[in-house]
Amino acid sequence: MKSVIMLSLIFLTGCIATPVARNFPSAPPSLTSTCDQLIAAPITDKLSVLISNVTTNYEKYHECSYKVDAWNNWYIEQKKIFESVK
Repeated sequence: MKSVIMLSLIFLTGCIATPVARNFPSAPPSLTSTCDQLIAAPITDKLSVLISNVTTNYEKYHECSYKVDAWNNWYIEQKKIFESVK
C-alpha cells in the first residue's frame, strides 16, 4: 500500500513540476496574403463596358474585404481566448 501511495505521489509531482510551453500558431501565408489586383479600366467609348468593369472591381474589393476582416477578427478573438486560458 505504501508503494502505491509513493508511486502516485511521484507521478503527480512529476506532472506538476514539468510546465508545457504553449504558443499560439501564427497565421499561414495563404491566409495573410493580399487581395487580387483590381482590373484596370479599359480605354473604350462604351459606357456599358466601363460600368461592367466598375461592377466587377466593386464586387472583388468588397468580397475580399469581408473575407479578410472576418478572418482577422476570428484570429484575434481566438488568440485572446488562448492567452486568457492559463
